[in-house]
Amino acid sequence: MLLAASPADVWAVLLTLGTRDDLLWPADSWPRVRFDRVPLAVGSRGGHGPIRYEVTGVEPGRKLVLRFLAPAGFDVSHTFEVLP
Repeated sequence: MLLAASPADVWAVLLTLGTRDDLLWPADSWPRVRFDRVPLAVGSRGGHGPIRYEVTGVEPGRKLVLRFLAPAGFDVSHTFEVLP
């Protein structure tokens, strides 16, 4: 997705994921996503409804990787990468 914003601004929005002031998650459509700690760091765990994640990668200002832990059979991850 291309956004008309600076990489720093996009990263700042991404860092709100799972916080009380979440600007990224579509909470009006899906259960709120929550994590056991913020700011997100490798090893942070959380999810929404039956979907569970673990943060497996963080490159500050550039990349966030979430690996699915549940439900069973979800052997994938979400990667958010911020590029200029």
